[in-house]
Amino acid sequence: MVQSMYKGELKEVSRLWRELDMEKELAFARDQIHHWFMWPVAIVPEPQYSKCRVDMTKAISFIYLIDDIYDVYGSMDELELFTQAITREIHGLPKYMKVCYLALHDVIRDIAQKIHKKHGLDITDHPRQA
Repeated sequence: MVQSMYKGELKEVSRLWRELDMEKELAFARDQIHHWFMWPVAIVPEPQYSKCRVDMTKAISFIYLIDDIYDVYGSMDELELFTQAITREIHGLPKYMKVCYLALHDVIRDIAQKIHKKHGLDITDHPRQA
């Protein structure tokens, strides 16, 4: 029963990754969604934390994606723009960074809405402050 739940969660995060078209748009980045999903499974394996595992996997995937942008692909000038974009706007970013930034923004907004709905907390400024 739990195994089938994990499979369903993995399908959900894999579908999101495909819908964002990360393999095509950011071909230089690691595509290891199955590995990234195992972290939340190890941390919160209980069935009632299904949504938490899915959201954690989304966040972990962006951590790796942004790490690849900084370590592998981006030039110094592009990385400065990307850093500024996360705290301000995306004007002037190359297309591949816009794709990443906008997808990250959507994931953060989705998670923030869930937290607000369940706990009444507004966490939208936390990523900028970190």
